[in-house]
Amino acid sequence: MKIKLALYVLFALINFNFLAQPCNMSLSTGVNNAMGGGPNGTINLTVNGGTAPYSFMWSNGSTTQNLNMLPQGCYTVVVNDAAGCQAMATACVTNLAGPILYSNSNVVSFYQVVNGGFTPQWVCQNDTLYSDGGIMKIYLESGATMITGGGIDTIYAKTGATIVMNGGIHRIYHEPGVNLVMNGGIPYLYLCPSLVFNYSQAPANGCVPVCNITATASVTNVSCAGIASGSATLTATGGTAPFSYVWSPNAANTQTANNLVAGTYTVTITDANGCTANQSVTITEPSSIAMSTAITNIQCFGQNEGVSMVTASGGNAPYNLTYSGPISGNPPGNDILVSGGTFNINNLAPGSYSVNLTDANGCVVTQNFTITQPSQLTVATSTTDELLGSDGTFSATVSGGMAPYNISWTGPVNANPVGNEILSSGGSYTANNLPSGTYNITITDDNGCTESTLVTVGSQVGVETLDKNNAFRLYPNPTVNLLNVQMGANTLVSEVYILSMEGRVVSTFIMDGNEIKVIDVASLSNGRYLVQFLGENGMHCETFVKQ
Repeated sequence: MKIKLALYVLFALINFNFLAQPCNMSLSTGVNNAMGGGPNGTINLTVNGGTAPYSFMWSNGSTTQNLNMLPQGCYTVVVNDAAGCQAMATACVTNLAGPILYSNSNVVSFYQVVNGGFTPQWVCQNDTLYSDGGIMKIYLESGATMITGGGIDTIYAKTGATIVMNGGIHRIYHEPGVNLVMNGGIPYLYLCPSLVFNYSQAPANGCVPVCNITATASVTNVSCAGIASGSATLTATGGTAPFSYVWSPNAANTQTANNLVAGTYTVTITDANGCTANQSVTITEPSSIAMSTAITNIQCFGQNEGVSMVTASGGNAPYNLTYSGPISGNPPGNDILVSGGTFNINNLAPGSYSVNLTDANGCVVTQNFTITQPSQLTVATSTTDELLGSDGTFSATVSGGMAPYNISWTGPVNANPVGNEILSSGGSYTANNLPSGTYNITITDDNGCTESTLVTVGSQVGVETLDKNNAFRLYPNPTVNLLNVQMGANTLVSEVYILSMEGRVVSTFIMDGNEIKVIDVASLSNGRYLVQFLGENGMHCETFVKQ
């Protein structure tokens, strides 16, 4: 019997199927080699002939017909049938490099995309593994790449492996030197000093969590400069919920902070495992809304012609304005459309006003201004009557308005002297050599404001004008030193007056008809003078020029 068993062994070693006589039973094996160093080889045993049932005894102690989950090595089986016949065979499993599939239940092709429904385990070496769903346990040797698109995976990765996360929720145990590319999904990371792949249990001994908390902030900025109206809400990803939040400066200890002023805040986020991350949050504010006013005051008393030009800047355009005072207004629409733009408030009466400027955020700035007007322009007049003919006068005294003043008049004699005849408030001007009559006097101040008044120059001549045919003569005319005054015959004159053109008497004497009088005028100022002859029957005037 020992010799017979030895022969069975010998035949198995040379891969020869042995058939016991007189039993008619033979064995054949099919081998799936192991890959990637994992216990994933298989031997499928086929019994030909013999009498069922059969019993199996493998050299690794297994009593099943087929062997699964085999590491590299050779395996011998002894088969006995019901008739007492016996056969023996040996098969060897070789380890092959490259990708393999290791599964406790369902087995799928390595290149097939896994879409859930089972919990397989993958071992990948020097190739790329794609996961798009399901709940999987994945082992990555150095040089392998894992690309995730979804699912819930547990991944073990050795130094030199690559994990590209595009989605899903993954717990990743990895040695130092694993290339992690996080494009999406939620990772829970654990750094392991060394991984030993034992495919029956998780190789997580000595691994520590890797903090991978990230956060995004939803920010509401301050609406108006200088106020506390900002807010921010943080959303944490990665890590392990629940999360706690601490804001610095001390704004809140909650996920959302309200009533924030402009500035930069640091938020410390801590997860349930004690992992922390800092997130910076910046709250901004617009520039301060500002307003300037340029005032054009009223030029003439009693007129509603004041103007305030409002210029807006800062804040957020467009702007709307309202104003109140002696005259109030709320122009419709956005009255100032851009920063640096202007709006004119016209036709303002004198007084104090308040302007409110509101920007697009509802921020308001207020400014006060005053519209002024000059005092009322007034004219006081006085007159002197005509005595000797065209020797009447009127005087105008002006106050109020804006000095200096110009005067003009219409009447029996019209005049518009050139220049500012009345230079200051309270000053006066006298018009001379006026015949009797009514005059309309107009005063114009420096702002162009006018005031008019009527005056009447009376007459006190009372005698008939002497006949010019009585041959009154003054010669030489012009003269320097001496003036000859001659009256014709039959002229009865009692008095002769020499007057300046302002009506001042500079000389007087008595003459009779048909007389020549020589008058010394050397001491008179140069200019035009009036010689007035008064007689019983009237008067007559002549003029001469002193040089």
